[in-house]
Amino acid sequence: MKKNLLSLLAVCCLFCLPNTIFAAAPSLKDIQVTQRLKLVDDRGNNLVLHNARQFRLKWSIQDPSPYQHFQAYTGSNGLVYFIAFDYLMAVDTQGNIKWKQSLPSELNTFELIGDDAYYRFYQGNLEYADETSLIIDQIVRVDEDGRKIIIPATTLYAPKNEQGFSLDYPVYSADDYGNLILLAGTGQGLTLYHPDGSVAWQRETVEDRDRKLSVYEFLNLFSDESGNIYAQTKDRLLKLDGQGNVLWSKSLPGPGIFYMAQRGKLVSWTFDAATMSPHYTTYSISEKDGSLVPDPVSGVTNRGIGDLRGGTYELDEKTNTVLNRDKSGKIKWKYSLTKKDIAWGRSLAAFTMTGDTAGNVYFSANVGTVYSLDPSGKPRFIVEMNNKHSYFSRILSISDKLTIIMIDNQILAIEKIK
Repeated sequence: MKKNLLSLLAVCCLFCLPNTIFAAAPSLKDIQVTQRLKLVDDRGNNLVLHNARQFRLKWSIQDPSPYQHFQAYTGSNGLVYFIAFDYLMAVDTQGNIKWKQSLPSELNTFELIGDDAYYRFYQGNLEYADETSLIIDQIVRVDEDGRKIIIPATTLYAPKNEQGFSLDYPVYSADDYGNLILLAGTGQGLTLYHPDGSVAWQRETVEDRDRKLSVYEFLNLFSDESGNIYAQTKDRLLKLDGQGNVLWSKSLPGPGIFYMAQRGKLVSWTFDAATMSPHYTTYSISEKDGSLVPDPVSGVTNRGIGDLRGGTYELDEKTNTVLNRDKSGKIKWKYSLTKKDIAWGRSLAAFTMTGDTAGNVYFSANVGTVYSLDPSGKPRFIVEMNNKHSYFSRILSISDKLTIIMIDNQILAIEKIK
């Protein structure tokens, strides 16, 4: 009788939860231990935590405005920084708000996170000073301790076409010394701001080997964890010192490749139009001459995110399926929404997928529901929602033991307790 009851429970789990292919079933039984949380979705229904035996809601924060939305990033000091429409807030892992700094609330803005500081650029009415110089009304900088400074009006180099639309994205970055570096409009050029907002230097050309190179050819700026600054043109990659002088430069294989620094490595990014997926390659950099050596440990990621074991996690939006490939490309397991979920209009999105330091994977459905799977494809927890107007949740993994979930004006911290 007991065996038949367990079999019946297993069958019920298969109908109630997303399907796991190649993954063992016992975790489906464990995840049926649920807890109704005090938070509600936009239909007024309580959120439900599946696998309350091993996870719990550690803390939550709710903004008074139902129209608020949060983004988040972690600082090197262990705090979590939440970006709202009109403020920046620092919270520790226990849910204590350490500080909250107000921000001007305007629509035409973009942002940058660097050296544990947050920058918000205010574009005003999207006006140009001339054909190449986009006016920036102000730049607000908030450091890791909540100190706010305002960089006065400037311009960003962003040429526009005859219809008045920008041809290029503004070029800017921040280094690990607290400096902001950007490509300002004609007459200003490459500009470095100190953390206090003062201008350190400006230059319109750099010496690249035996020729003068206009900084207005720069298409990309980025820095690494050591504070080094890199600039990229359509055909060259340059390393700059703190004064903007070229330390070395090298030719690039072709257009359409953008570079970024990540964990002491250089990562190239291209987009494959045939597969509609990004292509990443990781390199070690020779400090002597800038030679790029493909990293055999990190390898090449064609799509999805790395699983920390040489393979990838991928999300197929057409089939609402998350899958894990090993480093040879062989599929190890799949995890899919049920036919019932799909019939109800639920779907998954690749942009919501993220991982943690233990190789677990997280993703969200369009009703806000958040899923976490372990490296073998077994469900760790599910936070179930059924929003009508709100869509995908934002997910920030602090560790395999603490996960931050953001949906509209609500922040949830889910903690592993076993």
